[in-house]
Amino acid sequence: MIANGQFYSVSSVYFKETFDEWSVGVIFGIAILAAALTGYFLGKLIDRYGAKRFYLLVIAGYGLAFLLYAIVRNVWLVFGVAFLSSVKLVLTINSTSAYVAQNVKVSERAQGMGLLKAMISLGWVVGPLIGPE
Repeated sequence: MIANGQFYSVSSVYFKETFDEWSVGVIFGIAILAAALTGYFLGKLIDRYGAKRFYLLVIAGYGLAFLLYAIVRNVWLVFGVAFLSSVKLVLTINSTSAYVAQNVKVSERAQGMGLLKAMISLGWVVGPLIGPE
């Protein structure tokens, strides 16, 4: 989440300078829409095939998404990258949540999920603090 926080703290400026101002809202809108549309279905896949398998896929997805954002100069292709990047984020949160839920005692599940959410939130705070450097 630190990487996400770093990226998203400066990405709107990057998108505005690389493309047009109108594209910033569209790029973020596509990302939010992708998360809303895919979250449930990706969760079903994680339940069926296991969180670890998808979490390993996510690690590669981060590198690919950030690389594609850096090299793609066509705004229409960036819309596709935004969709894929959002899928990567959904897979991160869903697979991590599933892993914690499966590996924490039932009597401590709410604590485990609360700690996970706290760490996700902390990443979104720490990332922007070090992102612009």
